[in-house]
Amino acid sequence: MGNTERAVEQPEKKALGRTSQAFLVEHVHLLARSLLATEIGGIAVDLDYLVKRGQELQEKILTLKPAMRKAACGQVECAEVAAWREKLDAYKTERGRKNCKRPEFSFDSPKQLADLLYRRLRLPVQTDPKTRNVSTGDLALESLEKAHPLIPLLREYRGHQKVYGSYIEGTLERLVEGRVYPEFRVNGTKTGRISHVNPNMGQLPREGGIRGIYIPDPGCVFITADYSQLEVVLAAHFSRDEQLLRVVNEGASLHDITAAALQIERHTAKTINFAIQYGAGVSKIRDILGCDQAAAERALAKYWDTYAGLKRLVDDCHRCVEEGRPITNPFGRSRHFPAAFKDKWEKERAKRQSFNALIQGTGGDLTSRAFYLADDRLRGLGIGKSLFTVHDEVIIQAKKAHWEKAQEILVSAMESVGREIELTVPLKAQPSGPTERWED
Repeated sequence: MGNTERAVEQPEKKALGRTSQAFLVEHVHLLARSLLATEIGGIAVDLDYLVKRGQELQEKILTLKPAMRKAACGQVECAEVAAWREKLDAYKTERGRKNCKRPEFSFDSPKQLADLLYRRLRLPVQTDPKTRNVSTGDLALESLEKAHPLIPLLREYRGHQKVYGSYIEGTLERLVEGRVYPEFRVNGTKTGRISHVNPNMGQLPREGGIRGIYIPDPGCVFITADYSQLEVVLAAHFSRDEQLLRVVNEGASLHDITAAALQIERHTAKTINFAIQYGAGVSKIRDILGCDQAAAERALAKYWDTYAGLKRLVDDCHRCVEEGRPITNPFGRSRHFPAAFKDKWEKERAKRQSFNALIQGTGGDLTSRAFYLADDRLRGLGIGKSLFTVHDEVIIQAKKAHWEKAQEILVSAMESVGREIELTVPLKAQPSGPTERWED
């Protein structure tokens, strides 16, 4: 068994000096206790700011509708006329036909959208990889990004709709005396990351000013810190990949390394890095590069030649799935996979999940532990408290007079977890604050 294989399967290893099971029980208990304080105390909302942001989003949504109709080159109007004709034919009286109004095309209707994209605009039909049904979901639109001018507008429209529904309407619906009381589920995901509902604080967008809806209590400020390249750091630790270690230890750019190796533009290299991180194969690389199958195969092979250590780690994760062995992270959290699979697609998905279980699972537990370690120290000194996490970022509230001490505690807590789990590469937290409005 190689070094990387030992890293992904260590069911008997003690987690932070205790048995894996004992640590996980304590870990979940402490995390739930800290998050419960936020659920009970809630988070203050700036109502005027919320309404202003909502109006801005609505204006963007209303502007995009005619832009999308125009980009569809008259096909929306054709769809409306066809639907109108069907409605008219259904009426048996002249009066009914006279009162029948022309239907308005809805970009929110998957059925109407599928007809527009695949029958009228004749774009390559996209299917859901799980159900095999025709799809107009986010992944389908991402694959069609360069196929038609309508698609980028449609994706932007959906993004604004999602933010408006989740954080404008969602916050207004749950507002109680100027505060919202989110719910947190410490075991809400299979990787171990915290999930948030009502509203989903964990998916707050960085852009658009939406984070500014939430404000600290009087006399307090927000302070945040996030891990620098956390998933790259963890991948470098587990894989000992030469190029990833250069990124972490020398400050080299992952995207520049990929761009040079594949002889492509940096922005394209960035897209490929993220795609492969989530299990992209030859077909996805082909779509990104806009090349044929053979060129995509060569590009992927070159990518793995460049990151040979990472490839060994990915292969070891996949081997665990093949052989029915669990993926266990340094905190003792294990992800088990079925002994048998219904089809090839389900097995390939499990392989992608195995690598995510190691990297994202470790990152989730690491961030969660930092969250409650900081919370414990802040409350012990009476100068603040941890509020919640967003991906690899921890958000705390501190008294204005003690913000520097609070920030020091936060950074120290976040970096100390790397030493606890004996990471072989440095783990750095980047603070941002203090602020009375959590902006972009």
